[in-house]
Amino acid sequence: MSNIDDEALEFLHKYYADAKEYVKDSSYYTEYVEEKIYHSMQVVGAMKYIMKHEETFKNRSEDFIRCAKVATILHDVGRFQELKDLYDEAKKSNNSNSLWTSSLDHGCYGYEILKNSEQYNDPRIYIPVKHHGHMIEKLYEDEEFSGLKDEKLKKEITEIIFLVRDSDKAANYYLLTSKSNEKFPNVFNNPYTKEADALPLAPEMIEEFTQFQVVSKVKGYNYATRYLNILSWVFDMNYLPTYDLIIKNSSLAKIADILYKEIKDVELQSILENAVTDYLTMRYEEKSRSLS
Repeated sequence: MSNIDDEALEFLHKYYADAKEYVKDSSYYTEYVEEKIYHSMQVVGAMKYIMKHEETFKNRSEDFIRCAKVATILHDVGRFQELKDLYDEAKKSNNSNSLWTSSLDHGCYGYEILKNSEQYNDPRIYIPVKHHGHMIEKLYEDEEFSGLKDEKLKKEITEIIFLVRDSDKAANYYLLTSKSNEKFPNVFNNPYTKEADALPLAPEMIEEFTQFQVVSKVKGYNYATRYLNILSWVFDMNYLPTYDLIIKNSSLAKIADILYKEIKDVELQSILENAVTDYLTMRYEEKSRSLS
């Protein structure tokens, strides 16, 4: 590990340790805190793979590489404040709140933490953290980002947020398919009723998917729609090594399998599988043409 990694990880672990202490009398929220640091370490692994194999990060300045690494390592630093706030809300209402349904924005929490820090007050770090969990349009609509006059800086922010988002998604794919439900049973439980889970996928969701769009998680109403949203993240990955990684470790196929077990409709499974295959083929062919 480099000094960059070590310093950022130390910064992250301070927020982790603080949150763990804060929620220590709740096994439910302690489990969430542990899952978030576990996920963050997996994101570091995905980041290293992508940076090693993606041309965007070859022969770049030390300062740019530092910002790219730090933004990715600290992408979820705001999760720990979010969990503290959810814990406080739960104590008042006597009802545990899930991160799956949280209305709080951990990206904005992270933005404030990093922008107000001494060592990480750099727009290449705090802007990607702010928007890593949003649809990418939120970045382009952000007045702080759009108001930047330095086009090189804007390009670097975009390159870094693509890394953060890809690393996050790749790590989540692996997390969701590597028996994490056994390690973190409260985090990965199915919160939906049997009646909800019996409902078919809405036609508009299927249409979005076959048009290579991310299916909105806000529209989700059962376990199948949750995993349709997750599988559709494949349409929102930016660097080809990210695809190489999720294919190589079989997490893409396993995410699809989880969804297919829920919907059970063989014809619909084929439609969804063909959409993913067609999209990946298109992306790899585009890359091949650009190199020829």
